[in-house]
Amino acid sequence: GGPTCATTPLHDGDSWGGSRYYASFLFTLVAFAAGLLVFVAGRTTYIVNPPAGSQLLRVLSLKLTRGRGRAREPSSSMPMQSPAKNSSSSSLDQLARPEDGAADSIDKVEEGSPLNAEDASLEHEADKRLSEDLRQMLSACKVFTVYPIYWLLYNQLFSNFILQAEWMALPSWMSVDQPPVLDPLLLVVTLPFMDSVFFPGLRRLGLECGPIWRITVGFCIISATFLLVGAIQAAIQSRGSWQEQSSDDGSDLVYVLHEGKQRVSVWWQVVPYCGIALSEIFTSVSGLEFAYSQAPASMKSMVMRLYLCTTAIASIIGIAVSPLMVQQNFAMM
Repeated sequence: GGPTCATTPLHDGDSWGGSRYYASFLFTLVAFAAGLLVFVAGRTTYIVNPPAGSQLLRVLSLKLTRGRGRAREPSSSMPMQSPAKNSSSSSLDQLARPEDGAADSIDKVEEGSPLNAEDASLEHEADKRLSEDLRQMLSACKVFTVYPIYWLLYNQLFSNFILQAEWMALPSWMSVDQPPVLDPLLLVVTLPFMDSVFFPGLRRLGLECGPIWRITVGFCIISATFLLVGAIQAAIQSRGSWQEQSSDDGSDLVYVLHEGKQRVSVWWQVVPYCGIALSEIFTSVSGLEFAYSQAPASMKSMVMRLYLCTTAIASIIGIAVSPLMVQQNFAMM
């Protein structure tokens, strides 16, 4: 995605036969093809476990079976029959139908056979193990409950940050959708340094950098970053205003500078991009690492599903609040 953002000036219609969409889709295809080639080239180094079925279906089946078992339990409020009556009626039934009693005896022998008892014991142990794994996985994934808020802020890189850049002073060679390339570039450069130098250095100094500590630091960094973004937007709004101008397609709001004012430089956005990339190292990587390491081996894929669900929830929240994202509310939002 980073190279695609960096090459947006090449997408102009004059350079590509009047079709900038052709260039956009071509660069996206090349980026995905390169990633696929790297993935296939390293297939011999992967640890591949054979598929063992869906754990989600097993959990649902276990819950459904237990629910049916509770529904079939006899009610404690049913009237009890006297032992004398039971014994007399049982004797009469056995005299009247001796073959039924023999059949019941055969069924009891079959149900109590060693083979069926062993199968029932193994099934019970498997269900018990599945319940314990599910409980352990859910306990480890509690950290994901705060992640939709983080991803809601992170997604602003590719929406509101670009809109903000339209009202700032850009160099002649830069387009408004190029600055987001800083995020993946900073991650590629910074992540190896943090893992091999920074965090080990803190441990040698006696500072424990556990996952929860790193997640907390990441949230603090992204909170401070968006305070700066709000300050930048406030400076933009203090130097100009949006005025409605008519065009062939209708009326549009255009940012117009106040007399004697200059646009805020787009280079101020470099600091927020650096802050978000740094917070991603502390928050995103640490949260997934923590949940993945704490979850049982049978629930690793479920951890990944829940982790990706947090991004989906963040997108839903973003869609819900998008009508409020008008120019006058940018500093507040």
